[in-house]
Amino acid sequence: IAKLKDTNCELSFQIARQAVLYEAKRKCVQLIFNNVRVLQCRARLENASQIAIAYQKKLDNGDANILDIGKANINLKMAQNDLSMLLMERDRLLGELKQLNGGTEIALPEDSFSLTDLPTDFETWYAFVEKQNPMLAYVKGKVSRSEKDVQLVKSSNAPKFFAGYMNESVIGA
Repeated sequence: IAKLKDTNCELSFQIARQAVLYEAKRKCVQLIFNNVRVLQCRARLENASQIAIAYQKKLDNGDANILDIGKANINLKMAQNDLSMLLMERDRLLGELKQLNGGTEIALPEDSFSLTDLPTDFETWYAFVEKQNPMLAYVKGKVSRSEKDVQLVKSSNAPKFFAGYMNESVIGA
């Protein structure tokens, strides 16, 4: 039973480790998505800036009015605000990744991530994953430990047989 408890303790450590790795992977995917949004927002900001300059030139030529300039400037400010929000989100994600990495900075400038192919044979894939997954091993270990505990309790509660005479007593017992 002690060996099973030790094994379950090791497996619970592996489960916690996998949870941290999964959380780090999730944060990396979120960061990559955020990086793509930053690139798109920068392009939008550049376009809004060019539009605002173009409307200012039109106003100088007398082809536009002040309302058009105001709309272009509002669009420019919205793009600037969106970019600053995305940059703050990126900083937050980098901070969380740093925390998960034990305080070490992580540089993830990527704007795309590789897709994994789905396995063609599910049974083979599941057998491989079952061997690698500590949660399944942990549950199997808990079940076998519970079965051993039940056997131990049953054997300790079994009636005890004594051979001897009915009134025979041992002195000091």
